[in-house]
Amino acid sequence: MLNVACALIFDGHKLLLTRRHPNSSQGGLWEFPGGKQEPGESLQQALARELMEELTITQAIGPSLGYNEHHYGSKGVRLHGFLCHWRPQPIKLTGSHDQWQWVAPRQVDTTTLAPADLPLLDALINALPQE
Repeated sequence: MLNVACALIFDGHKLLLTRRHPNSSQGGLWEFPGGKQEPGESLQQALARELMEELTITQAIGPSLGYNEHHYGSKGVRLHGFLCHWRPQPIKLTGSHDQWQWVAPRQVDTTTLAPADLPLLDALINALPQE
């Protein structure tokens, strides 16, 4: 089971999503940015490194929202979600993703969100105040 950390980054009431490059695993699906934990790293260190590598951004990693286990065929991932507040800076995609967008959590198109991310989105929405 691979440990993967992802960031649920908020700017006001909107959440950052990135779209996997069409030629990659899960190509074309939207996800919370992040990546695999390497040996010797904490989940927070892995997430900070991945955000720099994939989006060239630095973020303060906030509290854990929990985790979800998901199997993509024979590969299992344990996806750990961390809440983060946006620090304004340019986003530069470096290859793993081909697009990014800000969207209100309740407006996320769940049909195009990576399956492992769905339970974290649900947990987030359940924790938000009712509108």
